[in-house]
Amino acid sequence: MVINLIKIMDNKEEIKKILKKIKTQKAVSTKTISYKGDRQVHDAYDIDLSLLRFNPFNDRIHTDIKEFEYSKGIDFMSLPVEEMNNLISEMIWKKHESKNKTTLKDIKEKKQIEVGVITSDGLIVDGNRRFMLLRKIQASGETRPFRAIILDETYEDDPASKYQIKLLELSLQD
Repeated sequence: MVINLIKIMDNKEEIKKILKKIKTQKAVSTKTISYKGDRQVHDAYDIDLSLLRFNPFNDRIHTDIKEFEYSKGIDFMSLPVEEMNNLISEMIWKKHESKNKTTLKDIKEKKQIEVGVITSDGLIVDGNRRFMLLRKIQASGETRPFRAIILDETYEDDPASKYQIKLLELSLQD
């Protein structure tokens, strides 16, 4: 499913509807995660990149965002989603450029191997770097989906969901 409307990125409810529909389709693989105190096997789907956004709350990205806000005097979260995605993509690329070049080549040749994790509104919990590299591949004219499991929750649902998703994110970063 290719989504061409950039405006959709700023509409979380529309993204939730599309991702919910994707979850009714045949899964392309699975991923086992520890979530909410249990080992769980989740179906994974190929998701159009236009439905996704980087996780600005990710500890690895958050420091760079704070430095950006301080140096530019801009509230990062007030930016349009595509601008945030572009800036975070740059931050991730520059942080480990040589490693990213190697992984980019690998993903071009072998496709995405490790399944990511996203919230029900398209926020990446696990796979920010893979998402960045897939965006680079797409910018060069080759469309590739992001393969991920789709959680039923978002960071914004309630404090318990935010806590559980954050625990999952930290466990997957090890």
